[in-house]
Amino acid sequence: MNRTLLFLCLCIPSRCAIALCITLYQWQGVACLPLFGVSAVLLYTAHTRPATCCGNPVWWDAWRAFHAAVWLVAAVCVAFGVFYAASAFLLLDTCLSGIAWATAEEPEIATPLL
Repeated sequence: MNRTLLFLCLCIPSRCAIALCITLYQWQGVACLPLFGVSAVLLYTAHTRPATCCGNPVWWDAWRAFHAAVWLVAAVCVAFGVFYAASAFLLLDTCLSGIAWATAEEPEIATPLL
């Protein structure tokens, strides 16, 4: 499947859906655990193996530590009951990802952000 299609039809909508669910269902307390899990996986894989899709390197490999930090902040917001801030951080992360994708000249070559 085309990687651009995956990004536009799966990645972006799923991130927006998660951010929307956090606010609509007012996630609080232990609802932060899945967000901590996503953050931990992103941070672990950021330093242990390169990201690939369909056997090819991906442009967002260098962004994984940044994404991990944003998901960690969102998890802390949910843990403290500030669900709207968690949604805002995740939507900001999604917007930045879209901008980075749209402006990537050489999507296979990226330098780490964090």
